Amino acid sequence: KSLFNSVSKMQAESIACMLPGLVKYYIIQEDTIFIYIEPQKIKVVLSFLHKHMNTLCETLVDLTCVDYPLRFERIFFVYTLLSYVYNRRIHIVFFINPLKSVPSVTTLFKNAN
Repeated sequence: KSLFNSVSKMQAESIACMLPGLVKYYIIQEDTIFIYIEPQKIKVVLSFLHKHMNTLCETLVDLTCVDYPLRFERIFFVYTLLSYVYNRRIHIVFFINPLKSVPSVTTLFKNAN
């Protein structure tokens, strides 16, 4: 289990280094990577993870949205990506104010519609 955590941590650090200024921070839970970003950067980050040879996240598995009414940035988004090559899921996470919009990523993942 610690080997998976080490690999996850190395991959998360590598992603953060390759996306300077785009990754706010990351968390590793078990062997899963959660990357926190600014909402307006979603398309750039997903495009990178989709195309880069060290991630190759070919599939958007899930798009989850949760409303936390007591927060200012009350809408919580999680994009779950899957890389078949590396057998890894990466979760891209952000909060947004409900009065703002989120850029579409349907050009990268048709199922995001």
